[in-house]
Amino acid sequence: MQITEIKVRKIFSEGPLRGFATVVFDNCFAVHGIKIIEAGGKSFAVFPSFKGRDGEPRNVAHPITGEFREYLEKELFAAYESAAEAAAKADSEESGNTETF
Repeated sequence: MQITEIKVRKIFSEGPLRGFATVVFDNCFAVHGIKIIEAGGKSFAVFPSFKGRDGEPRNVAHPITGEFREYLEKELFAAYESAAEAAAKADSEESGNTETF
């Protein structure tokens, strides 16, 4: 299974939540709502879940093996860094385009 696309949305600069991502596998299966978290000097991904009737969280989708989790997180964090840099560049260009009269 190969990651064929990663879309990072809603990039945050404050707090531990850094953004949300969608990952597409083999151009035919998408997982939405993956959270990118940075806390304690480490980054990690939190996969979609819901609360069961007992109030406990239940995973919707998640990596089964450590090897696949490592691969997925590496690609996810690289996509996040690229999107964060693009957002920062757009913000600085936007602030630099102000004219004073």
